Amino acid sequence: MAKKAKAGMNTKQLLGNILAIIGTVLLIFPMFLALYSTVMKAGGEASDPITFKIFNDWSDLERAYSLFDKTFASALATIVDILAIALLVIAAVYVLLFVLQLAGVGKINYNKLKKLLAVIGLVLTIAVIVLYVIFCIVNSISIDGGLLGTVKYSFLPTVGAGMLFIGGLVFSVSGMIASGKK
Repeated sequence: MAKKAKAGMNTKQLLGNILAIIGTVLLIFPMFLALYSTVMKAGGEASDPITFKIFNDWSDLERAYSLFDKTFASALATIVDILAIALLVIAAVYVLLFVLQLAGVGKINYNKLKKLLAVIGLVLTIAVIVLYVIFCIVNSISIDGGLLGTVKYSFLPTVGAGMLFIGGLVFSVSGMIASGKK
């Protein structure tokens, strides 16, 4: 009976680690897909969305915002991009530790290290989500366009941002569960 309980825990840990690996794979996609999308609405018409990838050059938008005495918060996007890469690196190290643990390399307490990485991953994921939302709110503006009426410029999340958020949460929560006590 005791052996069955132990085997169940090992299965739980294995499934948790597999989910953490799936979260890590999801964290790779935002590096190649658009993270940001922007839409301009003027005179009741909306423009086609323009998408931006990681480490985009925001200088054109900074100049356009300055024409209307507005400030474009590109620093927030840069911080989000850096945290996204840090999250991917932490998740990759987690996967490496899992593989080393499976192979039985060394006499290291892999679960403690993996749990620490998963907790750091959760903190980074929450920080990314909060900063991303702040970026979208701060950079959404309305300008009195005269004859055109009000011109609204807003930022929206894209598929890459969704994968970043979901991948970070899946990795970190599954990693914490898998690395918990037996």
